[in-house]
Amino acid sequence: MTDYRDTIVYFLPFANDYDDYTIDIYCHYIYLLIHRQLARYGVDFPYIVGTLSVTFNAHFVVISINEIADPQIATLLGRIIKSIHTTELADDLLASSILRAETETGCCWCITNHAELSQALVNMLRNEYIRPANNGIVTAPHDKQINTNQLMPTWLHLRSSHKLFEVALVSFSLDNASINDRILVPLISSIIANHTESSLAPFGARYLGCSIIDDGQDVILKYDAVVHSRQRRKIKQALARLNYLRVRNSDLYLMLKKHTRQLAANSNTIYDNTGIIMPQRLLSKYATGNNLAATLSRLYLWRIAYTKPSATDFYRITHNKEQE
Repeated sequence: MTDYRDTIVYFLPFANDYDDYTIDIYCHYIYLLIHRQLARYGVDFPYIVGTLSVTFNAHFVVISINEIADPQIATLLGRIIKSIHTTELADDLLASSILRAETETGCCWCITNHAELSQALVNMLRNEYIRPANNGIVTAPHDKQINTNQLMPTWLHLRSSHKLFEVALVSFSLDNASINDRILVPLISSIIANHTESSLAPFGARYLGCSIIDDGQDVILKYDAVVHSRQRRKIKQALARLNYLRVRNSDLYLMLKKHTRQLAANSNTIYDNTGIIMPQRLLSKYATGNNLAATLSRLYLWRIAYTKPSATDFYRITHNKEQE
């Protein structure tokens, strides 16, 4: 397998025209927009795209995608990002962006003036992203005032309420797992984690992490996410689509290529939770497209459980704090 990897970075400089709350909504919107555009071009599995993040600081909005495994994907991502300024504001993506901001902060974002928020986002969408020359260093222009606008915008009222949220515990099962299955479990866990996160993102879910449970017979893949209590039905419908996955051969190839690279970089820990010691030289014997397709086709959504964290626990979750 030819080793190709790439990292794409684009940035959007802005003046002191926007408050942090508007920019936060905008970043969530761009994240969702890129995923939507990828799906329209037939990219079904976020795992093969790379790790997408949209963040901001006092000077820039920054889009970065790491560990891209395919040059065609890299070209497609560049085309999508460069065309963002030509897109119209989508009401459903805006609604999803507000939901994501709520689970991120643990607050209800009560929009008191939708027109004002929408116009601010339309203005931001008109700006074109810039790619650093030769992926070099970027410095903010000295004639640009840094963003120090921390005031609450007039379109927003925040209300803290942890009771609006809960933690979804999503479990997929692989029954009677064979040695072939177990060797592929770390890869499958990453594929399903990315797929779960992107499937739940439109409903405002905030992905927390995943774990692998192997009892010697069955393997359970568990994923945790903060969700809105009122989104249970939509969450179940979205996750049901991950049952017994069928994958194109081209996608299988990219998944295996990316996994081979990760194993080479982290072979001592990647199989920690599967009870297997796996020398890299043996990976090609087991990690084949046919084996991966067969294992994915047997994985199914076992159950979705929900817990209501206390106010203290929810604060720790939303602020990434360890239990003391």
